[in-house]
Amino acid sequence: MKLSKAKIKEYVDSGGVCCPFCGGNDLSSSSGYPTEDGIITQLISCGNCPAMWIDVFRLITIKEVSK
Repeated sequence: MKLSKAKIKEYVDSGGVCCPFCGGNDLSSSSGYPTEDGIITQLISCGNCPAMWIDVFRLITIKEVSK
């Protein structure tokens, strides 16, 4: 099943909390993997349906940690 651009936008805007295919919230993820262009990808799967996809992240800021 191919997702529409509207469905992808809805998933991204929601923060990726529900499966974009079935709407379920039983999501699991792998560790993030950096790519050569500074993007991190993460494999996501849904426990409510057989869907799997890759979330794509880009660094937007950092937060300093107090010692």
